[in-house]
Amino acid sequence: MPGWPRRCGSGENDRTPEGKQVFKAPSLPLQAGMAKLHTEVMGTFQGEAMKTLWLTLGLLLAASSATAQAPDGKALYEKNCRMCHGADGTPPAAMLKMMPTLPTLNASFMASRSDDSVVKVLTSGTAKMKSFKEKLTPEEMAAVAKYLRELGKKAGDS
Repeated sequence: MPGWPRRCGSGENDRTPEGKQVFKAPSLPLQAGMAKLHTEVMGTFQGEAMKTLWLTLGLLLAASSATAQAPDGKALYEKNCRMCHGADGTPPAAMLKMMPTLPTLNASFMASRSDDSVVKVLTSGTAKMKSFKEKLTPEEMAAVAKYLRELGKKAGDS
């Protein structure tokens, strides 16, 4: 058949003499031009998109770390310490019967201890008190120590 294969525009719609569709790739200069256009358009888009993506991720990380709150010492004390040491640092009578040496966490008791020494006791435990190293992180223990200092000031020297 004369003129076969017929070219229709970009070559995507060519047919054999039997009428079957044949894909014919565009000419080499057209391929190079399309590749260049793709690189220019998509390369710029991808570069700008990547910059935007990284900037957004950076801002999200910064915001999440800025809004990440320090552990709540009071809540941790309420959950882990109150049962033995009481709501205000004064052990309940039932606990004092079982453990007569259980201290009152008042201002004079806390004045003789640093936050680091409180964290050490929480980490290691004492003869009667279990260790909290498996239950609390060092940051949470420090928050409890800070709260104990505040609690000691509220409790006074009772």
